[in-house]
Amino acid sequence: MTAIAAIEHAGKAWFAGDSHVELEGIRVLQRAPKVFRRGPVVIGIAGLTVWEALWRRVSFVRQPGRDVEAWVFGEFAETAQREIKALEIEGDDRGECAALIGIAGRVYYVEHDGNPWRPAHGYWAIGSGAELAIGSLHTTARRKLLPRYRLNLALQAAAAHCTTVAPPFRFVST
Repeated sequence: MTAIAAIEHAGKAWFAGDSHVELEGIRVLQRAPKVFRRGPVVIGIAGLTVWEALWRRVSFVRQPGRDVEAWVFGEFAETAQREIKALEIEGDDRGECAALIGIAGRVYYVEHDGNPWRPAHGYWAIGSGAELAIGSLHTTARRKLLPRYRLNLALQAAAAHCTTVAPPFRFVST
């Protein structure tokens, strides 16, 4: 499992993620980061290995000048939904899969079926440590803290109380 957190700050989308996976009760440091770039999009992923592989291979192309919201809810969502459907993930495994994407300073949550939505608060988190990270992001939202510091606090809270989240943390911004 994991914790991926993202915030919108000063025209950028800031992301942080842990580096561990759990394999049959054993925590393993993963070499490939769970927060990474794919073209103009920063992606943070939580879920099955096949889900992770999908987000690493799919290309997202936004035409220059194309409205971000129209692109996310149009071409991006269509591509994500088509690719996710081809995976044929069923049952409880679907609920464990989620992604956060950042583009043009905005953060979007992508559900297990590929439907995106934008959090009204300007922050969100996914994975087994999501609730702890969201709580931390909420309590620091009105404080004048640097984005990386806020994200680090959120992931530290998740790591302190969730056995499936641990440093090192990776940080990426748009």
